[in-house]
Amino acid sequence: MNEMTIEYFNDTEEEFVNLLMKTGTRQNVARLLIFLAKTPSASSRDIEYGTGLRQSEISVGMKYLLEQKWIDSWENREKNKGRPMMVYRLSKQLNTIIDAIQEEKEQETEYQLARIRKLRAYVDKGA
Repeated sequence: MNEMTIEYFNDTEEEFVNLLMKTGTRQNVARLLIFLAKTPSASSRDIEYGTGLRQSEISVGMKYLLEQKWIDSWENREKNKGRPMMVYRLSKQLNTIIDAIQEEKEQETEYQLARIRKLRAYVDKGA
């Protein structure tokens, strides 16, 4: 039987996930990022066990991470048996990903402030 070690989240990592979620990052994406940040590469099964996410949640999160080009993925066929398993790893350092999240949030904030300024101008015109 193959012996396998699966990493689980400690309190610090759970806190990191919660901080990411408070910035507006979806829970599945936050959990996937933190899990992959501490693992050189992981199969979808390893990720399922280690994050507590269901396969459907992993698929949705991985699709987002792939669109952002934050991860690499490839198929791993073990002894040509059954369906190949996907393996994932971060393609960017976590600091770079956090920078991208920060930039996105700053742009969102500026967009919201521009809307408020436009509302203020509209109200001031009418008053």
